[in-house]
Amino acid sequence: TSSARGNLGPPSVLNQDPPGIDWIKDRWQAASDMHGTAIAGTHWVVLDFADVLDGEGASASSSSLGVYITKIVLDWETAYAKNYRVEGRLTPPPTNVDNDDDGEWCVLYDGALDNNDDGNNNAIRKGHANANSIYPHRSVREYGQSPGVKQKLPLHIVHTIEWSDERAMANDGGGGTTARENNNNKSKDAENCRILRYLRVFVRKPARGWGVSLWEVDVFGSAVVG
Repeated sequence: TSSARGNLGPPSVLNQDPPGIDWIKDRWQAASDMHGTAIAGTHWVVLDFADVLDGEGASASSSSLGVYITKIVLDWETAYAKNYRVEGRLTPPPTNVDNDDDGEWCVLYDGALDNNDDGNNNAIRKGHANANSIYPHRSVREYGQSPGVKQKLPLHIVHTIEWSDERAMANDGGGGTTARENNNNKSKDAENCRILRYLRVFVRKPARGWGVSLWEVDVFGSAVVG
């Protein structure tokens, strides 16, 4: 789902398999026309991992189920954003678009605090359950030429946000982890937003004057059951 339908593809294009390549049909944007006129306000897209969890043979409505996140790739069009958050939660989000922030979203990443020029992100999370953690840093790759502009601007601006796998550090040295270690890791990951059922990309402000536009949102990780 998304905060705005925009004038191009629906939010479902963000996780097509295979990814689309049509500049008009295969991307979502928070713009009202082909000039990229921005729809006013903040914007978001939400991914629900029900299908992934159903594939594990259990009911996705259970609060004990979630997806353990290791990497997120945001494939923006040239109308991209830097000032955005990636957030997660286990409980269903509000259905009222005008009241979309009920305080339950946990922030995994905040682009406004990512000093990309330094290749470093030392910003501490504040005001969340994961307040003592450090946000990861995004890497950026650009390619292609946008057909919508005359100047040289990329067709794709890809942001990759990757977390180290803390659970790998809990390996007992014998090729596995104990049940207690697994339970402790799950609790820690849930507190740090790493286990989630819903993922939201919340855009505060576009980097350019146009309404933001996304080709694809790829999420890497594994289902957690029980």
